[in-house]
Amino acid sequence: MQHLRRAALLGLLLAVLALCASARFVPAHDAVVSYEGHQVLRFTVPSAARAERAKLMAWIEAERLDMWGVHPEWVDVRLDKAFQARVSALDLPFHVMVEDLNADLLAERASIAGSASAFFDTFRTYDEFNTYLDSLASTYPHLVTKKTIGKTIEGRAINGIVITAPSNKTDKVGIVFNGGQHAREWIGPMTNAYIANQLLSLYDQDALITLFLDEIEWSIFPIINADGYVYSWTNERLWRKNRRENKNSWFGCYGVDINRNWGFHWGEGGASTDTCSETYRGANAFSEPEQSALAEYIKSQANVRGYIDWHSYSQLILGPWGWSTTVLPKDITKQNELAKLAVEAIKSVHGKAYQYGPSGPTLYVSSGGSNDYTYGALNVTYSYVVELRDTGRYGFVLPPSEIVPTGEESFAAVRVFANYILRDL
Repeated sequence: MQHLRRAALLGLLLAVLALCASARFVPAHDAVVSYEGHQVLRFTVPSAARAERAKLMAWIEAERLDMWGVHPEWVDVRLDKAFQARVSALDLPFHVMVEDLNADLLAERASIAGSASAFFDTFRTYDEFNTYLDSLASTYPHLVTKKTIGKTIEGRAINGIVITAPSNKTDKVGIVFNGGQHAREWIGPMTNAYIANQLLSLYDQDALITLFLDEIEWSIFPIINADGYVYSWTNERLWRKNRRENKNSWFGCYGVDINRNWGFHWGEGGASTDTCSETYRGANAFSEPEQSALAEYIKSQANVRGYIDWHSYSQLILGPWGWSTTVLPKDITKQNELAKLAVEAIKSVHGKAYQYGPSGPTLYVSSGGSNDYTYGALNVTYSYVVELRDTGRYGFVLPPSEIVPTGEESFAAVRVFANYILRDL
């Protein structure tokens, strides 16, 4: 009997060790993660091939791998070269998309360390964003109101600004933009800041922008997940979730994917119950203070007609629903029409091709997301997630030289977005 117990314990230990070898575990709270030997593989599995894509998604979740980008034609996965021997067992087509991820990260670090005078010359820290918002408020005091909507788990302020022209008008339209729900997606906060800068600098210079500030209240929150964002600068560049300490985690895994934690169809498909998963949905809907603060803010603004949650990457404009691949929203015709116009506006600037459609049918099921909530719970008809540049060469490690072009084409889409909403009142 004692021999059997020892054998059982040995078997359990081996199983745990095997899991540790394959899983992507969160490091100790103060560790700095190395990406030496990491690559990104592209699986050419289109969303139309539902069985194959489901097989791939299940494998990624079971192995606790890092799914980088998702597109209607492909799925990108980050993993260590040593893990690749197990990929062939999937029997799915793939190729190496990023040969040496660590080299890209070193190049990014070197570019940030270099001198950069203008705000949009390079990526910026959380503190630099706060200083920039302060500078906009002091430069344009008649147009900007600073707004702090809450605090993160670690006590950081969730800051933003409201942009609008002084007026006696009491029925202005509300538009809300945010970035940084996923910490590593640095281009999202930069794009929010670029849009804010354009709205302010073009007021009284551009007739359409002047109209937009006269008729619209723009609420812009560049970084919602401030703790995760800071952690992506200090400890783990590719960190995605917030910094919740999951005390019920066997392996001490941190973080909730706050874009699986919104309280509309929470806890359904495409959101994990595994605390170590990149898509861990949290203990319950709105368990996390970060996106809960944003949801409460939007709810308190009865005039909101448009919402964009800026992410990266894959070059997509995604409407509701994310929670289903078969159920379509009642406003699908108008939502797709606006998305199509925005895609055309983006392409007209630098020739970049975006695709559009409802999130679930276009990509895969992902419940508990932001734009499902704003549309389904708050009736914000024009609710989107935008996946910014690029299409996979750099992924989350986008060079700083891409910041301004991304902002320029995104602002072209914003002009279309706001004009369409004003005409649809």
